[in-house]
Amino acid sequence: MPDTKFIRIVGALLVVGLVAARAEAALVTTPLIEGDFIWEPGDDFDHEACTIFVDGASFSARVAIDSVDDSMQEVALSFETQQPTNITRGTDKLAVRQGQWVSMGVQIGGADILVQVPIEKCSLSASFGLSKSRGVTSLSCKGDDLSQLLSPTNIASVTSAMATRKHVKFKVDSARKKWSLSTACAGVFTP
Repeated sequence: MPDTKFIRIVGALLVVGLVAARAEAALVTTPLIEGDFIWEPGDDFDHEACTIFVDGASFSARVAIDSVDDSMQEVALSFETQQPTNITRGTDKLAVRQGQWVSMGVQIGGADILVQVPIEKCSLSASFGLSKSRGVTSLSCKGDDLSQLLSPTNIASVTSAMATRKHVKFKVDSARKKWSLSTACAGVFTP
């Protein structure tokens, strides 16, 4: 007759070994997506770029639009999430969204006109998939008084420059007060 005490000890050691193996397996983590990913719409190359960035616990999304106004001055607009309200992160997908308070920057002729001023009625979302190396960004902003941010001359420059961008919808009312801007940017990651 087999020694039952021996069988119980071997059984207990086997259970302890299985529990330890499961605990060790639980400690192995899959690396989450990390990096700075930039994409541009194919037909607007060098005029619109979208970025999604993650580094540890830091996340942001950005849209940059470049063009020239009627007097051939370069006009650059940038919009960036400072504190995203929604983040989804996996091993090969990343999404960042900020529902309001997106920062806006304006450069005209190389001079900083606005340096990342928070715009309250503005949302920016970006997503990126590593498996297809494709990103999508959506931006929508509305403001009550553009004349508090920009001079009439600067408003005219931005208006004429954005009129040439096919993916950008920029509107200002006749009093140069109420304004809106929206754009979508989809493209393949360009390392």
